[in-house]
Amino acid sequence: MDGDWDEVARIQFPPPGVHALPTPVTTMTFDTSQELIWTGNEYGRVTSFYGTELQRYTSLKAHLSSDGPVRQILVNEKGVVALGSKDVHMAIRRGPPIWHIRHDEMKDLRCMSFTSKGTAEIIVAGLQDTMLVIDLIKGDVVKQVHTEHQYTIMKRGRYICAATKSGSINLLDPVSFAVVKTWNAHSALINDMDAQHDFIVTCGYSLRQGQNYMLDPFLNVFDIRKMSSMPPIPFPAGAAFVRMHPRMLTTSIVVSQSGQIHVVDLMNPNTSNVRQANVLTYLIMFEIAPSGEAMALTDAEHLIHLWGSPTKLHFVDLPTPIDFATPEEPLPSIDWTPDTPLNSIGLPYYRDVLASAWPDLPCDVGAPPVKYDAQFLAGLKPAEFGHYGRNTRGLRRNQIEDTRNVNKFVNSGLKAPKFLSEKARELATSTPRPFDDKVNELAGPLGEMEIESKKSEVPVMYRNVEIKYSKFGVDDFDFGFYNTTRYSGLETHISNSYANSLLQIMHFTPVIRNLALQHAASACVGEICLLCELGFLFDMLEKADGSICQATNMLKTLSNHPQAGPLGLLEEDPHGSSLNVMLQGLTRFLLDKIVHDHKLINPNSSAMEQVLATSATSSIRCISCMSEYTRPGSTLVNDLLYPSGKPGARNAKQPRTTFSQILKNSVERETTSKGWCSRCQRYQTIATKKSIHSIPAVLLLNTAITSQDHRALWSTPGWLPEEIGIIVEQGQFFCYEGEDLKLHLQRGMHNITVYSLIGMAINIESGQTQKSHLVSMVNVGHAEPEAPDESQWHLFNDFLVRSVSTEEALTFNTSWKVPSVVAYQAKEANNKLDTDWKKNLDTSILYHDLNPNTDTESKTYQLLKPETEAPGPETIIALDTEFVAVRQPEIEMNSDGERETIRPIVYALARASVVRGQGEDEGTPFIDDYIAIREPIVDYLTSYSGITEQDLDPRVSKHSLLPLKMAYKKIWILLNLGCKFLGHGLKQDFRVMNIHVPKSQVIDTIDLFFLKSRLRKLSLAFLAWYLLKEDIQMETHDSIEDSRTALKLYRKFLEFQDAGILETMLQDIYRGGREVNFKPPRKDDGQIPRSETPPPLPVDGVVPPSTPCDGGRPSCQRCLARDELCVGYRDEADLVFQHETDKVVLKSQAESVSSSTSTSRSTRRTRSRSLERPPTAQLFDVSHLRVPSALPWLKAPPSEKELPSMEDRAVSVFMEKYVIYPCHESSSPGFLEHLPCLFKEVNVDGRHALRWVVQAAAVADLSRDQSPEILAPRALEYYGRALSALGNSLAEKGKIPDDYDLMTVVILDLFETLFMPETASPGSHAQGMAHILRLRGHEQFHDARGWSLFRLAHHRLQKQQLAKQMDPLPESNVWLDTLNEEMSTVRLEKDALEISIMCQRANEIIESLSADTLNFEQFIELFPEVTRLDQQAVLRRDKPEWSFRTLRKSEVLGDQEVISRFPEIIELHRDVWNAYEWCYHRSARIILHQKLLACLDKAKSISAPQWYIESEAMIRDQELASLWTIQTLSDEILATVPQSFGDIDHLGRCLPDPLKPPRCQAIGAYLLLWPMRIIKDPKGKSTPSQQAAAQIVFERIRECTGMKSNLGLLSMI
Repeated sequence: MDGDWDEVARIQFPPPGVHALPTPVTTMTFDTSQELIWTGNEYGRVTSFYGTELQRYTSLKAHLSSDGPVRQILVNEKGVVALGSKDVHMAIRRGPPIWHIRHDEMKDLRCMSFTSKGTAEIIVAGLQDTMLVIDLIKGDVVKQVHTEHQYTIMKRGRYICAATKSGSINLLDPVSFAVVKTWNAHSALINDMDAQHDFIVTCGYSLRQGQNYMLDPFLNVFDIRKMSSMPPIPFPAGAAFVRMHPRMLTTSIVVSQSGQIHVVDLMNPNTSNVRQANVLTYLIMFEIAPSGEAMALTDAEHLIHLWGSPTKLHFVDLPTPIDFATPEEPLPSIDWTPDTPLNSIGLPYYRDVLASAWPDLPCDVGAPPVKYDAQFLAGLKPAEFGHYGRNTRGLRRNQIEDTRNVNKFVNSGLKAPKFLSEKARELATSTPRPFDDKVNELAGPLGEMEIESKKSEVPVMYRNVEIKYSKFGVDDFDFGFYNTTRYSGLETHISNSYANSLLQIMHFTPVIRNLALQHAASACVGEICLLCELGFLFDMLEKADGSICQATNMLKTLSNHPQAGPLGLLEEDPHGSSLNVMLQGLTRFLLDKIVHDHKLINPNSSAMEQVLATSATSSIRCISCMSEYTRPGSTLVNDLLYPSGKPGARNAKQPRTTFSQILKNSVERETTSKGWCSRCQRYQTIATKKSIHSIPAVLLLNTAITSQDHRALWSTPGWLPEEIGIIVEQGQFFCYEGEDLKLHLQRGMHNITVYSLIGMAINIESGQTQKSHLVSMVNVGHAEPEAPDESQWHLFNDFLVRSVSTEEALTFNTSWKVPSVVAYQAKEANNKLDTDWKKNLDTSILYHDLNPNTDTESKTYQLLKPETEAPGPETIIALDTEFVAVRQPEIEMNSDGERETIRPIVYALARASVVRGQGEDEGTPFIDDYIAIREPIVDYLTSYSGITEQDLDPRVSKHSLLPLKMAYKKIWILLNLGCKFLGHGLKQDFRVMNIHVPKSQVIDTIDLFFLKSRLRKLSLAFLAWYLLKEDIQMETHDSIEDSRTALKLYRKFLEFQDAGILETMLQDIYRGGREVNFKPPRKDDGQIPRSETPPPLPVDGVVPPSTPCDGGRPSCQRCLARDELCVGYRDEADLVFQHETDKVVLKSQAESVSSSTSTSRSTRRTRSRSLERPPTAQLFDVSHLRVPSALPWLKAPPSEKELPSMEDRAVSVFMEKYVIYPCHESSSPGFLEHLPCLFKEVNVDGRHALRWVVQAAAVADLSRDQSPEILAPRALEYYGRALSALGNSLAEKGKIPDDYDLMTVVILDLFETLFMPETASPGSHAQGMAHILRLRGHEQFHDARGWSLFRLAHHRLQKQQLAKQMDPLPESNVWLDTLNEEMSTVRLEKDALEISIMCQRANEIIESLSADTLNFEQFIELFPEVTRLDQQAVLRRDKPEWSFRTLRKSEVLGDQEVISRFPEIIELHRDVWNAYEWCYHRSARIILHQKLLACLDKAKSISAPQWYIESEAMIRDQELASLWTIQTLSDEILATVPQSFGDIDHLGRCLPDPLKPPRCQAIGAYLLLWPMRIIKDPKGKSTPSQQAAAQIVFERIRECTGMKSNLGLLSMI
């Protein structure tokens, strides 16, 4: 400060009005870019003064006068920012406003400061717990920061320096606004502060002399760089104001209230420059200009003093020009006389539209009427003037509602996704989008929103979610859009769905879940049992695994409870309670009822009380007479009790209230109130307190928030702890959290129980734009089987589910996010989920007839037999249900004529029927329940359900009506027993029943017979008409009939699938459906009466015997004993081939009419056509032949006139012997299983080569027993015709060999193996099969039949290659590499191919040894390669599908003569084909080791080279290992002989009649032929006993296959 500094100007601060008195300056600051000084007054007005003369420049209104003074002013290059108590205003320097902000969190603002973004952003704070960050460019609050401190002054330096009202200084990070450092500057408060560069200077007050505020006689200094305080600088006059000099870094200017000015160097405080301002009263404000050349002071007389050097005075160094108003030019004077023309007076010209002008756009006349909620209208009471009632709509009395924008706000939440049907249509009609597009669509708004509970507005994920309905109903809504987690949400369109939040919390509380499931699994059949319904719901939520669920049955039971309505817990009843209060009441009610329900089954058990009840005794004492008495005070739910908000001493620091303190007070509940004292006989002050005896495993708390102070407490960051510790000692309750809890756990002195926070039900108050609703925040990690490493908080907003952070979950907002119910659980119970309840499932309800009607003739069902029909995981049951409507849909039509469903139709279960899906009583119902419905039925839907009013009227119904609970529990028990549910369109059945069945337990025929490309699912009636030739649902529906029909369709599906024609049949079904519009034609020749129910069972309950399949292969032994086809097998001839033949004949006739060419089953292939006519007449005398008259696999024998020709009957016998059909879905694919279908198809299409060769094999097989002199030549004739026809077929130009050509070659190979000498055809057809496979290429893998035929031919080809030392097919490796190696059949083919390649290498080494060109490395490398390949082949068989069991010969019971032929160890496989696969695998390994031994023998026989001597020990070990492997494998092959011949079945039962050979004997013998040849070979390295046993088996093979009779000694090879 130069020596000539003095007062340069002094002006009176302008008063707020013309006649008003002057007011003091409330804030003042110098402009940073112009020669202006800005001031504010007590009435919200901002005034600026220009230049050294302080001329008035601008005056603007920043806020209303009623909002108090202007607290602070900041300036930047855009304008000036004025801070009020409840708003922030920004204007340009000339006065017009830029923006104005009022915010709910702006309650008492005091200060502001620029942030790390420079002058583009500010943070405002005050005597409130929230700081707000404002973007000055956008004029919007961009962030809310919670703070524990209340600030009065802010200055921007290296940090944001903030002074609190208690006298301390906080350094705030300018980016995160976190407190970096805190200093206690003054004991009372800070009056002024400044910060610049590395220093902070403060002056303030202390309390002295009887609690009066006095200025401290010193200046506090703090070093920001060192984060330390410096010695105070004395200022005896009392430091009132302080500023750092803007140019001199260590210079500070201190001013007293009396006007004494000290200029002090902070680094050398002993030197100072002192001046005195000329004031008559006292100073109230002081500011220094950015240039350092001027300063301004204001005093109590409302004067502004400007100080500086008269020669250097300026405010900023490089000021920008000031914008002044354009001066008005004086108008020329007009001499006004009566003769002055009016047109000489000019009129103004306007460039802009005047505010008084009418707008050009059309105005919106009128507004839509207000939509009142039905619940609100129901609560109104009539009066003479209209209706009146409690205002629950969130609006003020007589307030006008803006109905134009209400829909805009209501739907401002998450945008609803497209319907599933729309997506399916788009997917089918458009090209697939890239993967990234789909991900972005799924992420949608949820992924983009930055969710924070600290926001002033409700974030998207917390808002109301709404279900949209298409014409397909709720099933068309894409719930997956809202939930990508594996935790299921709950639907909202059900009455009382406000309980969803509480149900989710209880579901993720393991203790409650375990007890509910255990109770549901018990014998409880109570109609209104909330605990059972909870168990059903929890089980459904677990099984759903993220799919949408609904609590229909649970909430329906709640609605039907007689006590729920009077307590105000039902949404449908008119009441004035909020959802928050209703939920807290529901919590108390629900816990009380589940304790009661638990005792009904377990009267002596107190498990539920120990889990939920806080055991206590209440002591009640009269303050006047001190009389005291006690009573039980146990509670299930504790309402939190908050401390009273009594005001403390002025400026006294309020103690911090913790959650633990609140909980302790709430549990002990020490209160005083007015009450009746029986001793005093008057109302007295009564004190109550609880003595706590024990605490429960689950602690449920109602927050009971009723005031803003309570909300503020919950909104404190980190106030709700994730863990608390509780100690109960001598009736006292102690609660700890945070560091106190850790300390007690470390000491271990007390028995402390640690509780984990499970979740909270939270009330979301969305204001007027949306209804308030409830969500739940749950830590799902406590309900996982294994405890996760960190918390896993999830938001459950009905069906919107998403993962959130712990901070997000535990942060509450006073304006819209308020907790309602809090749940804690003992930590030791976390992650302990009980799964034993399924083992203890009470199934007695399935075997007890709950129908009191004893008339067996009218019963439509037959109960299960517990001894023989206990349901299990492999049990298939057919299900169908019927519904009625209990609420019609609510449909709204808009002005465009579009219909929108507001509420969908609501169905109720009326009938449930369950039919046996297998066993001797297949097709017989064992459940047929009619349900007693409590709700009013609005439509019986008789034409669709078959239900009439009389069926459900208990007064006249002939059915026994059961409660929904009983019918539901039967289905639920079957579900948890693992049964598979079969039906048509089961999704709707499950939805109405309110049960979730995993996909693995559902067989839905609507999906089995569905082509995704057609976008249409087929009805049950159409499929029955088209496939089963049955007419169902003629007049109405019947659940038993529909169940049986679905069961038949499933059997048909399996037939198509096993025959490899499923895709073809589906195309034909849709093609035929289009012709009849997918509706079965109706018979109009008569009226068909309504089907009341399927015919009742016989009186005695006996049904035709049909013993269930025992799983034997290739035939069930029980069915063989009855000479019937096993029901577990595919009836290929009866069910598939006759239908297939009819279809082909019709197709051929149609083609002949249209003169079109027949096409193949695959459009990419050309079907073969032989020029030769097929055999249609018998070519020899058959009168003396003995051939079965009926087809072996047909249960119903045909009439004589329907019998096929003798040749066809011989073919039938041949197929019966050599064709293996798959029995179950898990079985092997069979052997020649496609031959019957192909054989039947050649009747029309002229594929005669296959027919000739099959007839040749059939006649040759017949010739072994009768007339060989006639039949053998005939077989050779057919054989020749087959070769000729095959040659003609393959000679067609451009012909690609089809399935019929390949099957012909396979049968030719079989014919030559069994019926021709080996010398006549040494693998003649191996090359033929190889050539056909090359021509067919990759296309042969495209369907099931093509792959099956390839595998069959490739199998035969590889066997020939191994047996006859032929080279592997080069293309085999390429083909197999393109296939999925996860398939066991593909892995087997690859194993066999690798073995063939290794044997080829061994052959090359043997030739090299003979030529003496052997490479040493090649020979040595062969050993580890063989070992690796052998081990790999063994490991690939170590799978469950290849498992078998062994049996000793002594353990077999039966004919000893038959058993005497058995080996000592017998292997029992699933079927004959599985046994053959093992034999083939073992035979290939034997050949591999034989080749290795041949190499060793050849090497030793030629010479003994030097390397052989060095490796002699290793070679000897390998030789012994290979010999042991060959002999072990030979024993294992011999162990499969009894089952392959059919002497013993897969269950270990001996053949009952040795004289009657089993069906599988011929094929079993044929499959053993190659392995036996390998074992009996003397050069094969097997033991002599193994060779002898193989020779015996070989002789039996010759007899069984006819080789001995046909070939004689030629078959001895």
